[in-house]
Amino acid sequence: MNYQKQYNLLIAKHGKKHKPVDSEYYERHHILPKSLGGNDTNENLCYLSGKAHYVAHYLLYRIHGVGVMASAFRQMFVMDPGSGKRYIPNARSYDVARKAHAKSASIALTGAKSSSAKPANIYSRYSKEPIATNVVISTWVNGTVYDKYMLRKTACSDRTKRSTTKNPHYHKGIYARYLEQS
Repeated sequence: MNYQKQYNLLIAKHGKKHKPVDSEYYERHHILPKSLGGNDTNENLCYLSGKAHYVAHYLLYRIHGVGVMASAFRQMFVMDPGSGKRYIPNARSYDVARKAHAKSASIALTGAKSSSAKPANIYSRYSKEPIATNVVISTWVNGTVYDKYMLRKTACSDRTKRSTTKNPHYHKGIYARYLEQS
């Protein structure tokens, strides 16, 4: 399916330049999302019904995949406490959104598709001796009993040395220290 074509048709058919005054609920939508270089000009904004807005974000997710579009799609399920007028998805749509968000979050945690994966040294809690040096945590934990997210929670840079007597963070007897990068 050509999701870009479907998105363009949806905006052309349902997008309104001015907020309709009828009783139907409308939400403001960035035609080109700000995260993809869009802006707040009137040419890039339109009003969509709650359901059309939900479908627009689903199509944007299908066009651009995981990342900010997956998060934006998932946000469509957050109920507005004031009006309570968000589109309530069916189970399949909700499942797609949750999986997209989880995959996006996983990519952010592992540093995949990112040059910001920081090298670290892994130490023993008891001996304070290094177990591994100059490794990327998410790569190093593969095939071990350690969890990359939990080990990352122990890590800090040497510049912000976390006291081991006050608020210590360990994961299964080890901890990490990020290396200083110049």
